[in-house]
Amino acid sequence: MLTRFAKILTVIIAFASIGLMGAAITITNAGPNWRTEAEKLPDYTFTQDAATKMWSVSHRTDSGTNLVSNVPHPGAIAAAYRHVASQKKEELDLVEPQIEPLQTQIAEIKSFREIDERGLKSRNEQLKKDFAVVAAEVRKIGQEADAVAQAALRTRTIAAARREDGQRLLLQLEGIETDHFHLKAQRKKLLDTLYQIQGLQIRLRQRNTQLKATGVPYDPVSATTSAETGGNAAGGE
Repeated sequence: MLTRFAKILTVIIAFASIGLMGAAITITNAGPNWRTEAEKLPDYTFTQDAATKMWSVSHRTDSGTNLVSNVPHPGAIAAAYRHVASQKKEELDLVEPQIEPLQTQIAEIKSFREIDERGLKSRNEQLKKDFAVVAAEVRKIGQEADAVAQAALRTRTIAAARREDGQRLLLQLEGIETDHFHLKAQRKKLLDTLYQIQGLQIRLRQRNTQLKATGVPYDPVSATTSAETGGNAAGGE
């Protein structure tokens, strides 16, 4: 049992040793991919001399300035990176004097912003208070408008009732005027009858006087009967 375990362990150690040896060889032979590094620098031109197998590098955008010549490929790439660093440093040297004024301006802007924020906060609080006052005024006006609407409704109701009373009174007035007209007509008719009776009485008295003058005995009953007959005849007329 131990012999078998020892054999298995020996095989495992052998395979592990082979794997580690392969990894070491790969790490030893593998290095930077200089072609890929050169492609990362599109503003630089790398040229290899066919005879010496050495490299030179120039800057494309800087009027084709040759940076270095007759160096290995890694040296050419390193020269290009040094040129990039030099340009960045020049740009940084130009920018650095502007940083301090910008920092001062940033500090001032921060101070102004804090002041503005405090002012805006105060203004916001004031607007909230003003809004509350306006809202209360609006509610008050709404309540007053409701009261006015209710008063107007009551006024319209009273006016409608008074119009009805007025129409009823007009109808009553028309009835009274009609009755008054009939009474006037009846009064006129009665006056006419009265005038006729008065005229008949006058004629009867005159007739009575004539009869007395002739010596004819006076018969009050006959006179009364004649007066009633004459009155009836006048009334019929």
